[in-house]
Amino acid sequence: MNKSLFILFSETQGFQRTIELLLVVLIIGILAATMIHSYLPLVSRAKVFNGASFGFEKYKREILYHWALYGEWPENEAKIELFHSDPFYKEGAGHIEKADLEKGAIHVFFKHDLAGRVLSIRPAVLKENSSGPVIWICGSGQTGSLAWTLVGQDRTTIDSYYIPKSLQYY
Repeated sequence: MNKSLFILFSETQGFQRTIELLLVVLIIGILAATMIHSYLPLVSRAKVFNGASFGFEKYKREILYHWALYGEWPENEAKIELFHSDPFYKEGAGHIEKADLEKGAIHVFFKHDLAGRVLSIRPAVLKENSSGPVIWICGSGQTGSLAWTLVGQDRTTIDSYYIPKSLQYY
């Protein structure tokens, strides 16, 4: 084989490999950008889920105790001792700035990338039997039935996309 032909072939093959490598890096970059764009909303949804479910069972229970004992929903944190004794509600935790209680509804205020956004968790009771079962509505969700009365004001400013379906009625 001619030596000059061998050199030309090797240079062409090296050039071809460089182009192939650049194409592979470009494709990986496009896939990574697409995945990050899809991943960020999932992170926000996880933060909302955590904010709505972290520790709220005992606070909902205290609100229900107040309702059962006095026949009214607590107007604010002063009516529920647990809100004063737990630093979670004063100082927040992780990505939660604080939580407020207003007429039976819990309003969770977020910080960091969800700063300024609020998620409301409100009780709903049967219209015909207000001493009956209570369900909790997270966000701007509806009860799905005219037989339920929502308690408290909805101050939710988080887009419903970020509220997992499992939290919209629980």
